[in-house]
Amino acid sequence: MTNIIADPFEVLDPQSFFVYGTLRTDLNRVSIDTDVSVIGSASMQNSKMYDAGAYPAVTESDNPNDRVHGQVISYEHLDDADWELRLRMLDLYEGVPNLYQRELVTVDLDDGQSVIVWTYIYNRPTDSLNPIDGGDWKEWSAPKN
Repeated sequence: MTNIIADPFEVLDPQSFFVYGTLRTDLNRVSIDTDVSVIGSASMQNSKMYDAGAYPAVTESDNPNDRVHGQVISYEHLDDADWELRLRMLDLYEGVPNLYQRELVTVDLDDGQSVIVWTYIYNRPTDSLNPIDGGDWKEWSAPKN
């Protein structure tokens, strides 16, 4: 996938994340992020979302039409010590390194700007998981009437 970035010095805001599942602020599912700033809605190209039960799994995709939707959030107000603590807490919540890997990726904000941020990429096989058409966990997990 071409949107994973290897050089951490290219990061525009090193304390920002692309969140697409239970960490999304518009889903109100996790209370560990009460002091986060929302930058805006965003999407990540060349990525595929799967239903892993209580949470989504996102992996790389060779198909440029595969896109995952979510939000960019920022912790830029945290000092270095608090940021390191928050990273450890988020990594623990996401099951790094076994369930997910934290990686730098390029995402597209809804205003057209591309930014480099952290996200969590699923670190297990997806053969037994169902793909989520449209790549939007909020839409997928909404109650159906």
